[in-house]
Amino acid sequence: MIISHGAGGSEKGYSYLGEGLQALGYLTVIVGHKETGMPAIRKELRKNGLQAALGDLITDPSAYRARFMDITVATKWGKQQCSGEKVVLLGHSMGAATAMLEAGAANVLGLTGGDSFDAYVVLSPQGQGAIFAPNALSTIKNPVLAITGTRDR
Repeated sequence: MIISHGAGGSEKGYSYLGEGLQALGYLTVIVGHKETGMPAIRKELRKNGLQAALGDLITDPSAYRARFMDITVATKWGKQQCSGEKVVLLGHSMGAATAMLEAGAANVLGLTGGDSFDAYVVLSPQGQGAIFAPNALSTIKNPVLAITGTRDR
């Protein structure tokens, strides 16, 4: 299971999840995305404030391309370590958007994912709007488990 963090987050924030999944028998790789971690947010934060900084980051196609490369490297390493048959991509917030884009969700950013995972888990995924086109999920072929919170729209 590959885990992709949200914008401004880091791989350290998901150690509890990795440990829990490991206890269930999963090889878990938590990817660090330095192009979308807190240092990247801080640069924009000083100029425009938090909402604008996050909005710019989560709609930047180059940020997702960098995330795709990170995930590809982590997946190759994981496959060398594990003989498991299924590979799952789990993402939270921007990581959820990354997972949905990788799965092939229709989007307004012009990105095409590789759909190289057997299943996807998205925590607090984005709906239609700045990233995803109407009916974005209709283009996804593999299973997606979406877990939302009471304040998710």
